[in-house]
Amino acid sequence: MVSEKLGTLTAWTTTRLLGGFQFSQKPERKPSASEHMIDLVECENRVIHVVDKDGWPVEGVRIRLQVATPGPYHNYFGNPDGCDVVTKAAGLAKYRWFPKLKEVFYYAELRDSAWKLQSQSNKDDRVEIVVNRPAERIRVGASVSRGGEFLGGLLVEAYSFQGETESSSEVRYAMV
Repeated sequence: MVSEKLGTLTAWTTTRLLGGFQFSQKPERKPSASEHMIDLVECENRVIHVVDKDGWPVEGVRIRLQVATPGPYHNYFGNPDGCDVVTKAAGLAKYRWFPKLKEVFYYAELRDSAWKLQSQSNKDDRVEIVVNRPAERIRVGASVSRGGEFLGGLLVEAYSFQGETESSSEVRYAMV
């Protein structure tokens, strides 16, 4: 039997009020309680500016902000339906669900496999993001044969999160 457990509650309104919490964060709440109180806060637009490593604006990047209360516990609000934004020609997008609070912890999550996050800086009124193209991969394969008869093969795969983030790889592979 599969055990299911309530992990997060998120609520929002058409008038841009947002609230929510995670049951795994403090203050502790009981997922099995018969009712839960969610405090809603007013939201405002937050500008997101995306450029490539050379400083050129990048159009068409899908982004979601993950927003939370300030530390030490970073209790995430959750994300309303349709909260992802896509940058326009100037590399700009407006995220409509940014809580109007004195302090907010947040980070950008790229929802686009065509780009990798290089860096992010959070300003008072905007999020500045620098992206790179993922490292190119070249697949090389071979098989061992004698007189056209297949004798065996070998596959080696290696991945580097750092190489993806920096859009480069200094690794060379050789098999002898």
